[in-house]
Amino acid sequence: MHDLLAREIERLGPGDAFRLVDLGCGVGGTVFGMAERWPRAVLHGVTISTRQVGRARALADSLGLASRCTFARADFQDDELGRDFDVGVAIESFVHSDTPERFFRAAARSLRPGGLLVVVDDFLSEPLEKLDARRRRRVRDFQDGWRVPSVCTPQASEAAAAAAGFALERAVDLSALVRLRRVRDRAIALVSPVLRAAGLVGIPLFGNMIAGDALRTGLEEGFLSYRMHVWKRSGHHG
Repeated sequence: MHDLLAREIERLGPGDAFRLVDLGCGVGGTVFGMAERWPRAVLHGVTISTRQVGRARALADSLGLASRCTFARADFQDDELGRDFDVGVAIESFVHSDTPERFFRAAARSLRPGGLLVVVDDFLSEPLEKLDARRRRRVRDFQDGWRVPSVCTPQASEAAAAAAGFALERAVDLSALVRLRRVRDRAIALVSPVLRAAGLVGIPLFGNMIAGDALRTGLEEGFLSYRMHVWKRSGHHG
């Protein structure tokens, strides 16, 4: 994934001394990968998890990267991240935003005019209301188990992005790269219906299993896809 991101950043040419913000950074894997590739880049990660911030900062210290890899506990939808980042990345965090509209408005506030935004996440192949009842139920399992309110179609994300001042530069379907039939996946597929019938989707451990199985089903049947979208911010806020 880091190579895919890096190629897009290099292709669109922000140089090698850019400022990057990771919107939903986890423990900093993407930040550290980009820091290794671009020794002159300054990188900042935000996550709502205090534990993840602590772990990311400890890793930055151990890697000797604390001077240019910083981390903060924050909601990436808030207007507190700064306005001068050259690149923003959101790896499997876009779907956790409240709405696509709020996500793109916040991203626009964090990026300079002409800045790049790379989103890698899961999308619906068509609007929820057009899916049959079984597939709608599977999408809801995915949303409830992983708490992903903003899963939407690529077209809906494009509309929200355009309203915030972003133009789509590139869209790539990465679904074929996802491994779907590992032994673990097959085992979860067997127990997921039982867990769902027992109403356990609200318990994190079981909810994760139910959601993961729902996502696998969606990717296999094509009503969900895993995609990378690259956007460029215009010179005005939406």
